[in-house]
Amino acid sequence: MFLAPIIASMSAGLAGATAAIGGASTLATIGSVASAGAGVMSSLYQAKVANANASIAEQNAARTRQEGAVKAQEGDFSARAEMGQLLANAGASGITAGVGSKLLQRKSAAELATRDRSYTRYGAETEAVNFKQQANDLRAGGKSGVFFSLLSGAGEIGGSMISGAAKVNSQKARTITRGIS
Repeated sequence: MFLAPIIASMSAGLAGATAAIGGASTLATIGSVASAGAGVMSSLYQAKVANANASIAEQNAARTRQEGAVKAQEGDFSARAEMGQLLANAGASGITAGVGSKLLQRKSAAELATRDRSYTRYGAETEAVNFKQQANDLRAGGKSGVFFSLLSGAGEIGGSMISGAAKVNSQKARTITRGIS
């Protein structure tokens, strides 16, 4: 944990600083440091989970692309078999397959197979891109969670110190006022 030494040094420094402004304030600030540390640790754990989920999303993207390629290839095989059947039927009927409507039928089947292959690959690529975006979003969310946890912790610690200083100043003002009266 790269943040553990930072949190430990913040705790030590804040404990020394808050000792000057009173015991209750010291405890409040130490509590804030502990809370901030727990928040950071929780955010780090969530960032690791987000990274693991991002890796899974990237694996899904690769698998989707591969499945799309296999489905496109299977479609090509089916189209070739269909065109072969057209040729066989034409030959069995004594029709010349290279002319007229049989030629147009073969050409149409080839064009449909090409279109189907393109649609299959496009669908797989679109799904893969969505998985990649999901991976990027997960990673970004994990990083921002840690940042905002640090920011929140710093605000909480600062608030505790300001509150403690205000209490000490208020007590000193009362003591001075009593001494004057």
